[in-house]
Amino acid sequence: MIEINLLPQEMRQPEGTPLPRLLTIIGGVVLAVVGGLFGAQYYVVKIPQLRIMIADKERVKAQKGNVRERVAKLQGELTKIQEKVNSMQTLEDSRIRWARVLDRIRKAVPEDCVLRRFSYRPEGAPAVAGVPTGKRYTISLQGATAGETTQQCTEKLLKLKSQLMQQLDVPITPETPLPVVAPAPGPAAPPAAGAAPAPGQLPPGFSKWLGLKFEEPVIESKSPLSTGVGRPADAKLVGKLVAPAKGLDFSMTISFSLRAPRQPGQ
Repeated sequence: MIEINLLPQEMRQPEGTPLPRLLTIIGGVVLAVVGGLFGAQYYVVKIPQLRIMIADKERVKAQKGNVRERVAKLQGELTKIQEKVNSMQTLEDSRIRWARVLDRIRKAVPEDCVLRRFSYRPEGAPAVAGVPTGKRYTISLQGATAGETTQQCTEKLLKLKSQLMQQLDVPITPETPLPVVAPAPGPAAPPAAGAAPAPGQLPPGFSKWLGLKFEEPVIESKSPLSTGVGRPADAKLVGKLVAPAKGLDFSMTISFSLRAPRQPGQ
């Protein structure tokens, strides 16, 4: 049924929006404002920040790529340098310092003893099976000791052997007889057998000054010195050059080993 309000305008009751509808409208407006603010913040602030972060990461990635290439290049150059160093070290380890060896032998020659022949030869077998060493050589010494009696000559020969062991840094083992003379001050004793050498150091038993590992000298033969026997014209004389008139002829050998070829990184 249709109702008609006939009251004058000033007497009519004003019409209002129902409360639920009003709340709905207000809520919608608030949500729209809040959503607009968030949207504006996202498009105006967040997106530019993300773009800046992406650009920074791309720049860092490019820099890391350049660094990786430089590192790979440097590693290649380092490998080449290390190969050259290993080659030089191998050549150094295979070099026999004959001047030093001969000087030590000369210092070991006692009074009334003469060395008239020196020679060396390579050996095929290592000193000890299973022990890593380089090439092995044997030095042969021939000479004579002077003395009135065989005992005196033998004592001087043993003195020569003892002093050779000291001068050539022969490692002393429990089986090695004690020297017949007091040891002269010399280089420090080599490390104990089985001890791992520190980087850059020689393996145990190797002479630091000579770079070689000498074994105990062996007296091959000795016989009374013949009077008036001529000496070979091509003999290489070491030590005293005046041959004794009376004494013992002797032959002695000393074996030594070079350092084993170095492995990469040593």
